[in-house]
Amino acid sequence: MGRWFEGSYPGVYLDVIQVDKEGYVHAPIKPGLGFEINFTEAKRVTLETIRI
Repeated sequence: MGRWFEGSYPGVYLDVIQVDKEGYVHAPIKPGLGFEINFTEAKRVTLETIRI
């Protein structure tokens, strides 16, 4: 079971996930992963990179 919480990686996710009035979070609709990522910040918080 996975978990996604933008507070775990502050500054990495550029789009805010919003919960509607009924408590639902709607899937992102942008191309790729569906939301924008600050790759510079993502690299900064990355502990290990494995290349295959």
